[in-house]
Amino acid sequence: MRSSNKTNVLAAAGLAAILTMPASAQAGEGACQKVFASGETMLTGPASFAGVAHTNLGDSGAGDLGDRQVTVALLGSKPTARGMLATTSHTFAGPDGIFTTMDNARLVELSPGLYLLDTQASITAGGWGHLSIDGLVDFRTGYARWFARGELCRQ
Repeated sequence: MRSSNKTNVLAAAGLAAILTMPASAQAGEGACQKVFASGETMLTGPASFAGVAHTNLGDSGAGDLGDRQVTVALLGSKPTARGMLATTSHTFAGPDGIFTTMDNARLVELSPGLYLLDTQASITAGGWGHLSIDGLVDFRTGYARWFARGELCRQ
């Protein structure tokens, strides 16, 4: 195959890949922002938590933080030798909209009922991106304190 034909084939393949991408993925870097958050949630049911996250989202540059209401659903769990693995989902609601995650969480037991939390969350609705969520969950009191960092992209 001649060089110009290879170039045309590669260009056509690249264009086809872009055209078949979800619109959200085509938006590019300009629609993304780094996310930093700290939050507290309380156990509200056998498989749910609710609370608030203090974030940099909506920050005007004056240091005002965009608070979000947070709900967490436990979708499944599996015990391990040192704690548990869990599938969870977070919903963050704020003045500029809602975004939802699907998560893989690892909880390592520090003492009876007290767990170290390590979660990798993919943003699946209301945008795209990821969050890493680390914290402590105390099932004796139903209280969780956590910190998140990552990237949220929107059109």
